[in-house]
Amino acid sequence: MIARLVSFALRQRFLIIIASVALMVWGAISFGKLPIDAYRFDWGGEYKEYLASREQMKIIVPLTVLLILLILFALYGNLKFPLIIFFSVLVTEPVGGLAALWITHTN
Repeated sequence: MIARLVSFALRQRFLIIIASVALMVWGAISFGKLPIDAYRFDWGGEYKEYLASREQMKIIVPLTVLLILLILFALYGNLKFPLIIFFSVLVTEPVGGLAALWITHTN
């Protein structure tokens, strides 16, 4: 069997788009008439690291939110004030981010 490797480099902002297109093309090939056993599809480089970090974030983010709520609960002694603080931060966070982009003239 002859091993062939197709690789290409991308700019960071196109990484997810190109990977999505590659997955769609690979899906189309796998339903076609090509001998699928002769081909192998594997990610490498930045996209592989992106997928690994995404899996880690699925665990880290909920644990962090839970820890913050537990600390606020220990501080106030009830859930009323921690939930008010938590939801007010969620509501005002996008406004602060947009204001920072506007102030720094970032597109």
